[in-house]
Amino acid sequence: MKALFPHHRRRSLSFWFSWLFYALRSNTPCLSHTEANFVTTIMTMYKTEANFVISIMTMYKTDADFVTTIMTMYKTDANFIIAIMTMYKTDADFVIAIMTMYMTDANFVMPIHHVQD
Repeated sequence: MKALFPHHRRRSLSFWFSWLFYALRSNTPCLSHTEANFVTTIMTMYKTEANFVISIMTMYKTDADFVTTIMTMYKTDANFIIAIMTMYKTDADFVIAIMTMYMTDANFVMPIHHVQD
C-alpha cells in the first residue's frame, strides 16, 4: 500500500478516483498491473467489499454506469468481471446482478483484450 501511495492519508472518494482516472489515462507505471491487482488495491483502501461497492455505486448513480466506466478504463470486460467475482463468496448473486445490468447474457460475455502497458 505504501509503495503505491507513499503519502497515503484518509482522503475523499473523489480525490482517489480523480487520481486513479489520471493515472490510468497517463499509463502511470505503478498502475500497470492486472485488473485483479487494481481491484485488490481499491478494496484494501475501502476495507470491505460492501463499502467499496456502495461508494462507487453512489458516485456513478447506477450500476450500469459504474460497470461501463470501469470496463472502458480497462479495455477488457471479462478479466475485470472475473476479478470482481473472486472477491464475492457467492458468485451466483454477483452474476445475476451483472446480468440484470446488461439485460442479456450475450452482452455480459464479451471479448478479452489485455490492458496496454
